[in-house]
Amino acid sequence: MAAADREGNFAALITSLTSGFGSLMLVPGTGVVLNNSMQNFDPRPEQANCIRPGKMPIFAAPALVAARDGRAVFAGCGSGGYRITTAVLHAFLHAQDFGLGPQAAIDAPRLHCQGGETFVDARIAPSVRDALAALGHEVVVQSDSPGLNAFGRVAAIAADRDGTLRAGSGPAWASAAAAC
Repeated sequence: MAAADREGNFAALITSLTSGFGSLMLVPGTGVVLNNSMQNFDPRPEQANCIRPGKMPIFAAPALVAARDGRAVFAGCGSGGYRITTAVLHAFLHAQDFGLGPQAAIDAPRLHCQGGETFVDARIAPSVRDALAALGHEVVVQSDSPGLNAFGRVAAIAADRDGTLRAGSGPAWASAAAAC
């Protein structure tokens, strides 16, 4: 969730259960479902992300609030596991570097690199995909659909220079933006 108020305060919040219903364990009387983030650790003891006392697993859950001249101008967050980081970053860069409103920034084509594969939005020109492949990327072309969260879900709010607030979220079948 990303939010802003009329005083110019911005917030971005991410909560995660890891899997769809976390550990499938409910704390009696609270309505709180426990997560199952232990699966985010590397089970190999010699790895940096291994299970050890006092450690937290490496997890991609960025919530971003950006300011310009001491005033918040953008808040973004998302869902979608390891693809959250690239989803939020792409939305922010499209808004700040290319001047897109939050909805257009969220809707813009993205890519995500994890492991040996570079997942590229099918809307990105074939010439760009070919150039990535020529550089050695193992390009996997994907499209978001109601059955595939290929590039993460994002919620964002931004303030125009005149203070007008604009919001966006996506993909459209899994999220919504509202104001009151």
